[in-house]
Amino acid sequence: MTRSLSMAATSFTAILLLAINLSAMPGQGSEALSPALAEISLSGVPFWADVPDFRHILSEIEYGGSVELDAPGNTLRANTEDGHMAHSHPPSDQSNKSLIIGVRRAPVARRAWLEAELKDADQKPRRVNLALRSSDGRTVLHREVMVAYGRPGAALIDTSDLPQGDHTVVVLDAVGRPDSTVPGKSLESASDISGFPSEEGSTASTGASAWADVHGEGNEWSCWGRTYQISVSQPLLAQITSQGQNLLSRPMFVGITAGGRELAWAHLGSKLVENAPGRRSMVSEFAAGSVRLRLITSLEYDGLLQFDMRIAGSNGHALLDSVFVDIPLKPENARYVLPEWPGAAEGELLGDDVSGPFTYWLWLGGENVGLIWCGESGQDWRNEDPGRQIEIIRRRESTILRLRLIDTPTRLDHPMEYRFLLQATPVKPAPSG
Repeated sequence: MTRSLSMAATSFTAILLLAINLSAMPGQGSEALSPALAEISLSGVPFWADVPDFRHILSEIEYGGSVELDAPGNTLRANTEDGHMAHSHPPSDQSNKSLIIGVRRAPVARRAWLEAELKDADQKPRRVNLALRSSDGRTVLHREVMVAYGRPGAALIDTSDLPQGDHTVVVLDAVGRPDSTVPGKSLESASDISGFPSEEGSTASTGASAWADVHGEGNEWSCWGRTYQISVSQPLLAQITSQGQNLLSRPMFVGITAGGRELAWAHLGSKLVENAPGRRSMVSEFAAGSVRLRLITSLEYDGLLQFDMRIAGSNGHALLDSVFVDIPLKPENARYVLPEWPGAAEGELLGDDVSGPFTYWLWLGGENVGLIWCGESGQDWRNEDPGRQIEIIRRRESTILRLRLIDTPTRLDHPMEYRFLLQATPVKPAPSG
């Protein structure tokens, strides 16, 4: 879809051409569209800008809304009934020559990590835009990661819906073009990215002959050996069961505070949007004061549960003190942690509470069952102390995995988006013998 829009700037009027690929998310119809990247052409010099909710912006423009471009700051602004939204990508004054990029298989099926790291110690921490490009030069997806020397950045991607053909991971420069100073990396170079564990003998429809189909009624979704109970009144899950054992000591919790007080969520409604043998998805809406939370919960046949959480201010000016996610496990189901992490050594959890920086996956478990948590990236995490983004809090009745998404005053001038995944273990029967 192409829109030509007149845009006012401080000293001149420009014409923007927004070329936006509007693709519906699987099973959600035309009303739920995935985020897009808009190419902005200003006086023949293009740059790239994220459009946080392009569907809403375009509909408002059609009915008299406005879009403005602040050329010196390279910022796209949309003024709608929901308030002011903006994303900015100012040119970086640092060269990307010190970047190394790579691809690594994730410990769950059909997922891979796009990675970037700084090889020079004198380089300052920065945000890096990684893009996945098809063999014909199209950008299939892009992710922003935060990198620092000694602390690589990574973004978890779903490889199951990629178009056929080869794909290359590249770094985008300040104007949104592949940076020729950083060698690209083939996605196919990541070993066995299409299946982990192995999908040998799987069916074409679900890739899932080693597992049973997703089944269950209402808010209880089951697959081989595990059941996920979706909370009716609050975001996320009320219980996780693996091999007949309850993993959680109490329901998962999304905490939110503003103005020094905790806000309570009100459930606005939920809708099942996909119910195929190998996958089930639900969209839920919640409100807490002027804050809105949209949650897409999706379960795959192998027990991989994905949450896409979008937090936005209804008036564009909500100021939050904190947002956190608590995953409270029964202590006997969280005796051990994997892998090695700056917050805790690999192995048995001993002593007091531990905390550390964002990491891309953790497993907490006991002798027989456990839970894998995966985070796609640290994008939209806002933390006063980057070394305390994730905590493991040990109490008599619970061992809590706490994700501190926001812990410093943050204005919701654009939607904050988070994706994380859970997988209860074990994932399938142990081999005989």
